[in-house]
Amino acid sequence: MKQTVNGNITGIRESVLQQIEALYEFAAGQDQLIGQDLIEQMALLTAAINREISVYIRRNGSIADVSVGNSANVSLPEMRVVRNETRLCGVRCIHTHPKGGARLSDVDIGTLKSMKLDCMASIGVQEGRATAMYAAFIGEWNEQTGYDVCMYGPLRVDRLPHAALIRELYAADERLRSSTHEVAEARPERAILVGLERQGGDSGL
Repeated sequence: MKQTVNGNITGIRESVLQQIEALYEFAAGQDQLIGQDLIEQMALLTAAINREISVYIRRNGSIADVSVGNSANVSLPEMRVVRNETRLCGVRCIHTHPKGGARLSDVDIGTLKSMKLDCMASIGVQEGRATAMYAAFIGEWNEQTGYDVCMYGPLRVDRLPHAALIRELYAADERLRSSTHEVAEARPERAILVGLERQGGDSGL
């Protein structure tokens, strides 16, 4: 089945679009958040089109989706691999920022929480080179503000602490599972008692 590039691809030359589509062929090791070769190619293509590019990576390292946005945002399609709604969705999103800044935006953080992503990471790009990365994970449940966020960054893209980031991914999954269970346990049980009574006394039940 042909894998397509989603998002705003209007005006992109066919040759460049084919290179973006080829991102599906990259894979990260199960012990990596993202491969170095994929980072470098995303940076080059981001500079070529001056738009954000995002890839969704499954836990086995394969690419689930490639999307293109504009210089301000990127299209993030709804996606869930893990069907259990009390767990993370099983996919991490890593996207580029063509203006050089790598810091995650409020929209990025909101998407992390609403989609229950394994991780939301951003890569700053300047002159076709990756400058730095930030990575965020769902944190502990806060009754007043909802889920907190665990943030890593700025990180050197050539020295990513892959082991720590992958550990944080699975820790976030466990935090979500535990907090969802605790919220469910805290909900009071409700029951409605219904009785039938005939005129003249005994209901006969």
